[in-house]
Amino acid sequence: MFVRFYDFNADGTLTFNVMTLAREDGGAWTQRVEATALRPLRRDDLARAVAAAGFRDVAYYGDMAGAPFKAESSGNLIVVARRGGDP
Repeated sequence: MFVRFYDFNADGTLTFNVMTLAREDGGAWTQRVEATALRPLRRDDLARAVAAAGFRDVAYYGDMAGAPFKAESSGNLIVVARRGGDP
């Protein structure tokens, strides 16, 4: 069984945690927690970086189905862009 959770740190970073719970043949449960430090990017910061890297035709979506990105409510930020010389 997996439990995922975040720690919201005072410096603006996140810690993404995954706790794994397991037991074999009805025995005692064991647990393991792994953590990964994340530095979230805001849309405007990402837009500047994408432009500076030479991407064009940039579109931002709030999910993989192509819903509009809304900073207040979108669970994801999906970026679709073309590189300078790509057709």
